[in-house]
Amino acid sequence: MTGIETIDLSHVTSIGTLAFNQCTSLDITVPATVTSLAEDAFSGCVNAKFTIKWVNYDGTVLATATEKYSNDDIPSYSGETPIKPADVQYTYTFSGWSPEPAPANTNKTYTAQFSSTVNKYNVTFKDQNGTVLATIPFDYGTKPEYPDRVYQKLSAQYSMVIKSWTDGENTYDFDKLPTITGNAEYTANIVQEENSYTVTWKNWDGTVLEKDENVPYNTTPVYNGETPTKTITWEGRTDIYNFKFAGWDKTVSPVSDDVTYTAQLTCEGLDSYMDGDTLVLKGNITVVYPSNSYHAIRMPLNAAGTAPVDRNDVKHIRVDAAGANFPADSSNMFLGFHNVTDIDLTGADTSAATDMNSMFWYCEKLTDLDISGFDTSHVTDMSEMFMNCFAIKVIDLANSIQAA
Repeated sequence: MTGIETIDLSHVTSIGTLAFNQCTSLDITVPATVTSLAEDAFSGCVNAKFTIKWVNYDGTVLATATEKYSNDDIPSYSGETPIKPADVQYTYTFSGWSPEPAPANTNKTYTAQFSSTVNKYNVTFKDQNGTVLATIPFDYGTKPEYPDRVYQKLSAQYSMVIKSWTDGENTYDFDKLPTITGNAEYTANIVQEENSYTVTWKNWDGTVLEKDENVPYNTTPVYNGETPTKTITWEGRTDIYNFKFAGWDKTVSPVSDDVTYTAQLTCEGLDSYMDGDTLVLKGNITVVYPSNSYHAIRMPLNAAGTAPVDRNDVKHIRVDAAGANFPADSSNMFLGFHNVTDIDLTGADTSAATDMNSMFWYCEKLTDLDISGFDTSHVTDMSEMFMNCFAIKVIDLANSIQAA
């Protein structure tokens, strides 16, 4: 087929796959009347030429070119950037061609493609005197909203408010303006009303429990939600710290402004506290089993109340002036206070203690320990009490040891 130089395709509308494969001598421009043409119909026909059309979105021909057969060169459009006029809803921007331009091996028509951007329209809001309150752009098809119903606050009890809007022909409720289809202008109908306020009820962590809107002036709000709760996880357990709802952060009073009440929750049986880097023991001391196999003293919570204080942050331990009561099982009580340098347990009541096994185990930086006055009359196990207290220098045992 290499000897064919010309052929009349003027009456042909369809050419199938590989129809003129490797007709390298064929010099022909495939007419636009061929509307069905396999992409490999002229494979290898290096002198074949094809009609490339560039058309706009509406079918308008922007340019026509004749491109020589190629497996590599992609035809390009060199005319003016296609334009699609904006309509009431959208503005259009040329974004490319469909299909994506490819090497010329068949007649091809490329159609301009456009991205669309929703048009914005200005809405002008005026008061009854014609003073412009605001001009705000809104997207076509959206509902315009004026940001504040209150025109002027007169007192805690009364305000001048925007009751409705008018466009000169129709009147609309404050929050029921018609959908945007173009620029618009509205004039406010302003009246005096008694104020209402929003009351927000939050849990200790800021979670909104309930929000009461439109609470009338001087009305005492009422919380209708579930009782606030608090859970702290420590060493894999959630039952170490038990919290009780103790009320709100301020007295619930008749409203005269927007107000937020935050739940206050107290941890039952936890009197010990931190004084800087000092753990101060107070009240009934609780020793519990966390997720591992050892006892541990129940630590006070951090300043934010979100987690127990890390034992590694404690440098000193003492007893509050009000005293502290140690439990029967006081074993491992101070286990793992790795950074504590001194412990003064003067004032601790240990009369109920029966087990002090490993009480100060692994307090490896502890140098001074005052346990004078310890009542050990009921203690039956004091084994390994000071195990791995490598730095200990002074232990004050005065008037303390009364072994059972």
